[in-house]
Amino acid sequence: MQYLYKDHNMPSKRPSKKMQAEVKEPLQMVEEAKEPPQTAEEAKEPPQTVEEVMLEGRPPSPISTDPKPNPKRKRSATETPKRKKKREQPYGKRPLNGYMFYFRERAKDDGMKALKVTELARKIAVAWQELSQEEKQPYLKMASDAKSEYMARVEMIKQQQQHQQEQEQVTA
Repeated sequence: MQYLYKDHNMPSKRPSKKMQAEVKEPLQMVEEAKEPPQTAEEAKEPPQTVEEVMLEGRPPSPISTDPKPNPKRKRSATETPKRKKKREQPYGKRPLNGYMFYFRERAKDDGMKALKVTELARKIAVAWQELSQEEKQPYLKMASDAKSEYMARVEMIKQQQQHQQEQEQVTA
């Protein structure tokens, strides 16, 4: 199999414009073929260049010899993951919605404690979808109460911040 494009290890039926600009002469398999190995060590030694690998008829190794690390590569098990900084929540946690109130109540049931989290979530989600609007109403009311408390707290904090800024402007 001949490779017609520089730095590409797979032939393309329809090359891009960038690849067309990189066209090089077809490989001459007869001219560039290696001489047969003369010693046992040479016979065991793997080919070093991409051209040599291509002449052998097998794809090159996926391991890159580039000194630059690939930014999209996955971390190994020994590397520690980068942790995101926690975003500051000046107004506290957001209020729960009706479904979350229902979920918390149902998760505490005896039959649900033995289930795995994924099974538990699946069963509760199906049960929530099957509830009528009247059955959902108490949970939706709890959610609206929690939201109104949250909005009151947000408004109070905004007023405190505004008052504090006014005090700083007066002293400055």
